[in-house]
Amino acid sequence: MVQWNFFFWTAPTAAAIGGIISLVILNTVLGFVRRSHATKGFLPMATTRGDRIFLSMVSLILIFLFWVGANLPYPPLLFIPAMIIAVLILKRG
Repeated sequence: MVQWNFFFWTAPTAAAIGGIISLVILNTVLGFVRRSHATKGFLPMATTRGDRIFLSMVSLILIFLFWVGANLPYPPLLFIPAMIIAVLILKRG
């Protein structure tokens, strides 16, 4: 018998998963309300809204992994510049 233990979830983990789920739901709702079309921004390819959401999430993950891999102190300080990069990709990418 498998026993599920959800007490290992921390607040940052729950916030990250909640953010990903809310972005997917928001993209689905916006897909019904307003169609997404490919646009050319500063990225080297034409991207749709879903592409930019995916690329911003991947960039956030890579930024935090590089920070942890470099063993730099205090990773919560990295949240603000990482979010600025993600919003820049979402808006202008």
